[in-house]
Amino acid sequence: MKTRVFALLSAYSLLAACSGGLPKVTVLDAGTTSGFGLVRASSGDNTFVAAVRDVEDAAGLAAVSLASMDGLSADANGFVRGTVKVKYADGSVLDVPAYFYKDVAGIYGKFGDNTSQAIVVGGEKASALPIGTSFQYTGVAVMSYDTAALSSMTTEEGTFTLNANLITNQGNITANTVGASYNNSNLVFAADGTYSGANGTYSVPGDAASTRSVPIYGSLHGKSGTVVSGAGYAQRGTDDFAYIAIIGKRQ
Repeated sequence: MKTRVFALLSAYSLLAACSGGLPKVTVLDAGTTSGFGLVRASSGDNTFVAAVRDVEDAAGLAAVSLASMDGLSADANGFVRGTVKVKYADGSVLDVPAYFYKDVAGIYGKFGDNTSQAIVVGGEKASALPIGTSFQYTGVAVMSYDTAALSSMTTEEGTFTLNANLITNQGNITANTVGASYNNSNLVFAADGTYSGANGTYSVPGDAASTRSVPIYGSLHGKSGTVVSGAGYAQRGTDDFAYIAIIGKRQ
């Protein structure tokens, strides 16, 4: 398992693209209060959504090397989670959380506010997508949030359910942790398995003022699109940050 995960992690080093070039990058959301935002990147046979500190700086996209993955463990469902050590483009080295589904796709990065260097979500591009009206995916949701009512950033792990209709190319997602929820019924899938969803609702129960609109972007992964990942964020100012990342499999 570790050998396969390490191969996947290596593929996640977006700056190590084919022929030494940079990956193809599209800015999805440039943010409103800083350079922090979301980008979609492709490198070889892999596709990612990355939350990055500066969408104008390709060198800030992701870790350029992964030095250690000793903290990873797998469960019976094929999910691998734990801690990996990453070295960012500026030379800093951090231990960061990591979540993977076998050797197909996953998440790694320092969750938090817009001081995070990068959070990378994605993996192998989808192939041979099925045709059908009812595909359901479940798995892990990681949600980070800060509001005026909180003294610091909170990061929690929970669950999500994503439903996809691959005839109409529409879908929806619901995610929940102890302290937050996310709902989006506006998912639109492209022919290559990538998707976007405008105007999702991110809420922190007990703090009505914290409810905000958060888009989400992601992709199906692997043969027949059996794995899904995605990420979304919004920041409207100081003490107002929301982030979600998901990784899961089709039921």
